[in-house]
Amino acid sequence: IFILLYFETTPLGVVTASQLWKVFLFLYLLVVVLTHKVKVLPGFVKASYFRSIKFILNPGIYLNPLAEILDFSRYSLFPLLYHFLEIKKTKLFQIDKALIYSSIFFIVSFLPFVLGLLESRGSQLEYYEGFANLTGLFQGPHAASVTSTMSVLFILYFNKNYKFSRLARIFNLVVITFGIYIVFVTFVRTGYLMLILGVIIIYLPKKITPLTVIRLFLFICFLIFILYFLLENNQEFYNRIFDIRNGNQKEVGSGRLLFWITAFNLWLSGNIIEFLFGFGFEALTVAIEKVTGYKVFAHNEFLTQLAQNGIIGFCLLIWFVTSLFKFIFKRRKMFSYRISIAVFVVYISLMMTQGGFWFYPEFFLALILYKLDKEFQKSNEFIL
Repeated sequence: IFILLYFETTPLGVVTASQLWKVFLFLYLLVVVLTHKVKVLPGFVKASYFRSIKFILNPGIYLNPLAEILDFSRYSLFPLLYHFLEIKKTKLFQIDKALIYSSIFFIVSFLPFVLGLLESRGSQLEYYEGFANLTGLFQGPHAASVTSTMSVLFILYFNKNYKFSRLARIFNLVVITFGIYIVFVTFVRTGYLMLILGVIIIYLPKKITPLTVIRLFLFICFLIFILYFLLENNQEFYNRIFDIRNGNQKEVGSGRLLFWITAFNLWLSGNIIEFLFGFGFEALTVAIEKVTGYKVFAHNEFLTQLAQNGIIGFCLLIWFVTSLFKFIFKRRKMFSYRISIAVFVVYISLMMTQGGFWFYPEFFLALILYKLDKEFQKSNEFIL
């Protein structure tokens, strides 16, 4: 797995190694799903399937068919993964092992890069000469940051709620500390936000008391102190927070406001077909490039879907998010509810500030939702 991830950026014709192995995974999961039956699937899985199919039903399929087909296969992976777990009737202890071991693996995989034994092949954020993000095995700092953040949250949750030996608990704390350091040196603000939100939700008690308010106040004071200390003592962190590139102040949020406005205006400018079905990925990125000089998507999943897949794609996204929340909230008495709602919140924050498809967070999401549902089913069996 380490070798496969390390060479993900390797170009193989018109695709990369990362895209290629995910296409093979997509085809394998698709064959399994089509050859097996499952009685009932959650609403968010159905919504996710419709979302993925919508990518090949927009005008962009004529401009850049490969981009839309790749998006279709990528976005299909989440519902296919969940569907696969249902078909295989995966046991709860297997899910627990997959979550804890993969979380530890993702964080520990950064060690040879931190020690200087390996050089990352991932892309870098260009802020000034000599500036470097830690990307590790991943293709870029954002993937490294969001995956590390979710890994830290899962290990925190397991260490807080599961029985471990003293040695294992110490090991977990060391991995968590190293993971937080990894999130910091990726210099990705989305990762910082996700980590703070996730930690608050995991440790927030069920009942709000005066002591809870005091603890929350002290935690916020601690965060403010850490922020002030880092701004005063770490130039890379300061430049990243305030978008200073090569000594020049850039647009707040790395130009996200311009990305959002451009995506929304593009959707508004379309005819009835484009209003309903969108412009496609190529037209969206070209429109943003004309305004900002960067050929990127809108860095907000809701506006990206609106421009790329029209009002139909936007409504499918809303269906997916609301059905996902309802699914989790209905199971609020289950053991895994707290980590599930934490993952949901950080997942939405990722949608709002970045957007796009992120395989490893989607992998984590599929696992924890499946675990939550199996706990719910077992509780109902016990009641009956």
